[in-house]
Amino acid sequence: SYTCCKLRQEAKIKEAIQAGEAFLNRFADTAFADNTYMHYGRVSELRPDAWRNVEWAYRSLEELLPDSDLADDACWKLGNLYVTDRQHAEAIATFEYLVKKWPASIWAPSALHLLLHEYSATNQERNTLDVLNELAYKYPKSEYCPESLYDVAKRYKEVEDYRSAINALRDLQRDFPYSDLLDDAQMCVAECMRLSGNLQGALDAYNDLIHNWYGSSLTNQAMREANNLMKQIHGGAGRTAGALYDPLAWDPQKEADELWN
Repeated sequence: SYTCCKLRQEAKIKEAIQAGEAFLNRFADTAFADNTYMHYGRVSELRPDAWRNVEWAYRSLEELLPDSDLADDACWKLGNLYVTDRQHAEAIATFEYLVKKWPASIWAPSALHLLLHEYSATNQERNTLDVLNELAYKYPKSEYCPESLYDVAKRYKEVEDYRSAINALRDLQRDFPYSDLLDDAQMCVAECMRLSGNLQGALDAYNDLIHNWYGSSLTNQAMREANNLMKQIHGGAGRTAGALYDPLAWDPQKEADELWN
């Protein structure tokens, strides 16, 4: 019975595609054309052999009817089609066009997010950083913003632009106080300060992580780094022995209780 239903369904899909083609051939300039292009594309997606039909439908809608409320939807679906088919150049061009043509579209942040992956896949580092900045600061309410700020900081860190990295991390900590990336951001702040030669600033940043992010998986690493910095700053382990952290004896709950009581 399933086979019969499947055959009937495939017949209906074929009929729907033919009906869409017939309508668009006669009424492509009517008010119903955009909905018909979109419906034609969606129905064609149900057939694995109709890839070119899908591409034609979405491309026609975005190019011939750019003022339609569905034009950005068509562009978004077309870009995803290229991503699925691993056509990197086409996906990049489509998402770039979407963001430029419809910057207020609900799909713009998601398009930028996918652009990141496409640029990374094609080793376009400069474009990757530009898109990260655009996503982080042009779409601050996007779900991708905290992650983008963190990625921006890491890339600035890689090119030794530590000031810009720290600025992005501070923006993340200020604007997204409930983000899961806060302790990672604080660790990165400390690392940037250490690498830039600001040892005391780095030590303060590690201490901040240790005492204010209880239970963080980064606490032990921060303790080791803080111990090394105290030795460097104060000239050897002998002068700092009493101040060094002991990760094995560290009790984050006790630290929290002492702070709040």
